[in-house]
Amino acid sequence: MAALRHPLRDRILNRIRRGEIASVREIVLVASIPRQTANRWLREAGIKLDDARLRAVNKMHEQEERYLAGLPPRRKPSKRFLRKVADRAKAQWDKRHAQPEGIQADRG
Repeated sequence: MAALRHPLRDRILNRIRRGEIASVREIVLVASIPRQTANRWLREAGIKLDDARLRAVNKMHEQEERYLAGLPPRRKPSKRFLRKVADRAKAQWDKRHAQPEGIQADRG
């Protein structure tokens, strides 16, 4: 039977992916696990700490640039916005594929 996973494993890996944790030492301190375990988690998850941290730094840079330019922060689209886009797309499709007046669809 496989050993049970550490209860913090997924939480720590998600923090690493988000760029909140920048080194193995930080993983060791936050999760109270041995260095070898932290390295094994990273290897098994296929995460490169440098790349994850650099992505987070790039995201912060983009946010600050948008702030300086007076633009709103980039966020995931809301359901309301996505519904509006879908409604517009459906209306355009219906308009393009509408039958001309006076022509009946062939009912076979």
